[in-house]
Amino acid sequence: MKAIPPVLVCSLLWFALGAQAQDSLYRVSYDHEGNKVLTGRISESLLANDPAFPWFYSGVNSYSPDTAMIRYISAYRDSFNLVVFAGTWCPDTKHLLPKFYRVMIASSYPLNRILIYGVNPDKKALGDETEKYQITNVPTIILLYHGREVGRIVESARKNVETDLVGLIYRMTKMVQKS
Repeated sequence: MKAIPPVLVCSLLWFALGAQAQDSLYRVSYDHEGNKVLTGRISESLLANDPAFPWFYSGVNSYSPDTAMIRYISAYRDSFNLVVFAGTWCPDTKHLLPKFYRVMIASSYPLNRILIYGVNPDKKALGDETEKYQITNVPTIILLYHGREVGRIVESARKNVETDLVGLIYRMTKMVQKS
């Protein structure tokens, strides 16, 4: 068996790390209460697999969304994109974000189409994303249609996350009908 040239090994490693970096590009710090703070571009799998965030995995698995709302979201899942701002240190994020992901998983929404940014307690990400989307509170879930904001859920759901998302999708369908 031939040895793999070191240049090829380095290239493959660089490619693999580059692919991972496109999915997640973040910094780790800790707040004054010892909570792990992820700042920057993060992913659902990062939250689900990090032992510092047991609230995420258990919250996703314990939530049972309304099936009628799931069917509606599923019917439109290819029509919109989502941008989420979350604070891994934030009690509102710990409550709402797992439910949101459970809804997205149940509706077969492609999780790779959700841009999620971790913010620090000052509500800042690594780049200018929080300024671009005018983020003042977390979590913030923004529904986009062709790059335009349709609406957002901020800090908590009015009824529940799936019903609030259906309301935003309904608003999106009205926008489409008017154009």
